[in-house]
Amino acid sequence: MAIISTLLGTIASLGIIAGIILLIVGAIKKKKYRGGLITLVSIVLFSIASFMMPDELKEKYANQEQSKAETPDKDKRVIDDDYDDEEDDDEYDDDKRKKKTNALSSQQKKTIKAVQNFPTFTKEYKKLSRSTQKKTWDKHLSGKKVTWKGYVMEAKGKKVYVWGGNRYNGQKWSKVKSSKKNEAYQVFLADFGRSTPKKALKPGDKVTIKGTLMSSGDPKQNMHWKLHNAKIGY
Repeated sequence: MAIISTLLGTIASLGIIAGIILLIVGAIKKKKYRGGLITLVSIVLFSIASFMMPDELKEKYANQEQSKAETPDKDKRVIDDDYDDEEDDDEYDDDKRKKKTNALSSQQKKTIKAVQNFPTFTKEYKKLSRSTQKKTWDKHLSGKKVTWKGYVMEAKGKKVYVWGGNRYNGQKWSKVKSSKKNEAYQVFLADFGRSTPKKALKPGDKVTIKGTLMSSGDPKQNMHWKLHNAKIGY
């Protein structure tokens, strides 16, 4: 059946072409070559051939057309999948940048770890760059409770200036605060607030001070450190 329908279809196609040619030639020469009849018969044969086409071939052609129609959707789905992957990559990169930003350097870790030992702490803090000093102070040091030891340089009521450096040779705060050697960086001011020390303190006394970090020292600008809510420790 498939062979017959194919053969009839071929003959019908050729007949339609021949009929059209005869119509054109007849119109030019003003003669009748029965081109119209041949064309009409060929169309009828083509219709019969189409009707005789097996269902398998019809289904095959239908499936081909359907596949063509679905192809754009598949391509779109592939594009969408790629887009989703790109979004996941962007989220991963953001998380990675955040972790990197929040990570502490080895020098920052040393500085923070040494905060309870004033001489070591100030030495390690000095090694940080100025921008890193500020970040470390703001995020990890400001408001931290510490216990520092040193020697009284000057005691005036609720405020006591303490030399916290390794060596104390009787330096006076009046000279240290304007020192060109930036010695004030080795000093911390203990602000006792309302709880003025019961024990009278005099220059040279060795003391242990407990308090909360209030402001940072600066090794380049000759600025001292400051504790508030200070108390005498034992």
